[in-house]
Amino acid sequence: MKEEKRNKFVSKKGFTLIELLVVVLIIGILAAIALPQYRKSVEKARMAEAQAIVSSIGKAQDSYRMAQGKPANKFAQLSVSVPNGVSTSTPLGGLSHVSGGAIRGEHFDYVISSAGDQSANWGGAIMAVREYNNGVCGFKYLKGGQLWCIQQNASGAENGCCVKIYNLTGPLTDGGWKSYKF
Repeated sequence: MKEEKRNKFVSKKGFTLIELLVVVLIIGILAAIALPQYRKSVEKARMAEAQAIVSSIGKAQDSYRMAQGKPANKFAQLSVSVPNGVSTSTPLGGLSHVSGGAIRGEHFDYVISSAGDQSANWGGAIMAVREYNNGVCGFKYLKGGQLWCIQQNASGAENGCCVKIYNLTGPLTDGGWKSYKF
């Protein structure tokens, strides 16, 4: 009689191995679906942060250009706080700049371009770039508030962040960079 009670008690306790495997399989499938969306959301948040920073610095650059008649080429000349980071002489994408015109932040390199005629749109352009799918991706702010998504694809790579994250089309190409206007 004691044996009967024990068997009856044991058989009602716990889950079977099949039930546990089904639960683990369902969790695995949900994770496989959710992880790419999570990564895309994190990337969009980082890009939005950089876009806001570039716009803020760009507006300070526009103010400096109006007051001085030429764009600033160093962050110290602008009346805006820039992201915490260290000055770098080699920003991603090989962007040309003067000493003090490039900062390596947590997720992006921020650069004041020294390329081209300083009175033209390109001179003093504010850029934020980061690595993306073996290429470089980011934003540039041109004189007068023009904001562009920019990407420099690795060889063989079809689409960078401007296409994958923002679904932008119709790029302008300049020296290996593709620019998409918002």
